[in-house]
Amino acid sequence: MFSACMRDCYDTCSMVSELKNGRLRVRGNPEHPITAGFLCPKGALLPKWFHSEDRLRKPLIRIGERGSEKFREASWEEAIDLVAGKLREIIARHGSESVLVYQYAGDR
Repeated sequence: MFSACMRDCYDTCSMVSELKNGRLRVRGNPEHPITAGFLCPKGALLPKWFHSEDRLRKPLIRIGERGSEKFREASWEEAIDLVAGKLREIIARHGSESVLVYQYAGDR
């Protein structure tokens, strides 16, 4: 069993997540000073999304021109190398200011 406290969205809701027998369960964190165990509908849906048959589990790389709806599976190493290469190419061509670093972590 794995259990952890985490935040999901801008409201700083705190949730307790638990992975038990391969199933994710979430609930509001009763020790959080503001939300006190409340979990919004978005947070409550996390297990459904996590276990969905439609969820992507491997990187996909587009085959053909931009806009093509054909993809092939790739390894994580290949996908990361592809993204890193594109970023290096953009920085070389347009400068480092052309890449926006964006990090999303709840309310931070």
